[in-house]
Amino acid sequence: MQYAVIAVLIVIAVFIYKRSLRPKEKYPYHKKPLLTDREYSFYGMLRPLVRGTGLDILAKIRLADLLEVDEGLAEGEWGRYFGKIKAKHIDFAVVKDMKVLFLIELDDSTHQREDRAERDRFVDNALSAAGYELIRTYGELDDISRRLSELGYRTAFRKNRQI
Repeated sequence: MQYAVIAVLIVIAVFIYKRSLRPKEKYPYHKKPLLTDREYSFYGMLRPLVRGTGLDILAKIRLADLLEVDEGLAEGEWGRYFGKIKAKHIDFAVVKDMKVLFLIELDDSTHQREDRAERDRFVDNALSAAGYELIRTYGELDDISRRLSELGYRTAFRKNRQI
């Protein structure tokens, strides 16, 4: 019995030793902020608009979490269409009980570049085809406040506030 215990301990020691010789898996990652400084500033302006309404603001929503590719497409088409939405994000969503009321895209001067304008057209058309409302803004709150009012929500909007 004593030799069996010693044998088991030796096997465990060898296992641990061999495992320690394996190269450690690398994780070359570090934290990054969820929002850019500009997005965070805009988020700070959005929050008072929905305070007390029961609405929430979500940030950085992946298009693939908002859209599904139709079934029944020809072979290879599904992957091609999914590839167009899997890495794109919308800046903000205004939601009630986790149901999207409308989406907000915070634009800046980069959206005037042709590659960004093409991306924006795709996003606009894809979201519209799925039945979403998207409000684009350069930081103004007028359209957002107006839409909230149309939906029956009173807001603490102050005119001409923007980032």
